[in-house]
Amino acid sequence: GFIIVVTGILVGAVFATGSANLLSSFTGVETHILLVIIFAYFLIATLLPVDKIIGKIYPIFGIVFLIMAIVMISALLMNPHYTIPEFTTPGLYLTTKSIFPFLFVTIACGAISGFHSSQSPIVARCMENEKDMRLVFYGAMVVEGILALIWAAIAMAFFHGQPQLAVIYGATPAVGVNEIATTLVGPIGLVLTIIGVVICPITTGDTALRAARITVADGFKLDQKTLMSRLKIALPLFIISFGLTFIDFSLIWRYMAWAQLFIAVAVLLAATVYLIENKKHFIITFAPAIVCLVIAIAYILQAPEGLRLDSFVSNLISVIITAIFSVYFIFKYRKPSKDLNEA
Repeated sequence: GFIIVVTGILVGAVFATGSANLLSSFTGVETHILLVIIFAYFLIATLLPVDKIIGKIYPIFGIVFLIMAIVMISALLMNPHYTIPEFTTPGLYLTTKSIFPFLFVTIACGAISGFHSSQSPIVARCMENEKDMRLVFYGAMVVEGILALIWAAIAMAFFHGQPQLAVIYGATPAVGVNEIATTLVGPIGLVLTIIGVVICPITTGDTALRAARITVADGFKLDQKTLMSRLKIALPLFIISFGLTFIDFSLIWRYMAWAQLFIAVAVLLAATVYLIENKKHFIITFAPAIVCLVIAIAYILQAPEGLRLDSFVSNLISVIITAIFSVYFIFKYRKPSKDLNEA
């Protein structure tokens, strides 16, 4: 629960900052003023029932986001000036940091996002039929994976490989998206950019802070029936999240990605326990949990914002800790049954 609250606060800060920076470049309005406006919306959307604001606008912007990706990749493929480069090793490293775990943290942030699991209770409560859950949750995961591949291809083709990507390294991701969209499809790209990388992230931030509020309320068994009772919990969370917007964006982004990994580990392990108790094939959730745990531990041990240990030492420590935990976990939860791999 604590990790979900922390991640919700970080997600709110990250997506508000990225959206405010891009809007500021469009309008000339000071970033801090836009941040106040965005957080005011966050507060309203977090306090009101999910069907009042979020439930009405999410489907619309979700469709627009899909259209944006299709338009972008189509414009890229039809433009002879751009070609998607093949995978090559020369110029692969933009920094002196090792690929493991730094690149894997970035990949895992999208491939197995722990933050999205915090939204499951909210989405589940909005569904009328339990049979639709496979389509909604699994389908959303597949679609998001396709979108990630599309944007990765677009970025590599548009910036002509790693050296050019290094130019925008450290900036907010919205800056690169804006340049791509406006160059490829002109004024239409500007509109798509505003919707895709401004409005959609904002609507992600509100659900993140809503999840944080609900988690705190559930953890301390606090009543949430009245608007004032919700405000008492939400206000401190919002103050902390708003304060984080004054810290370096790239630093907060990395902490958010790392926190998401730990949530993913916790959720996958909880699912593993469920599968074990029901005598199912638990390896399908246990294996990715272990991989994510190795990455998360190795990252915080050697990252600049962590303990800054040597990469070999930190990777070795993470493997040892994960191995010990894995053995303990298996022995602890496999005791009730002799053969829990029977489906």
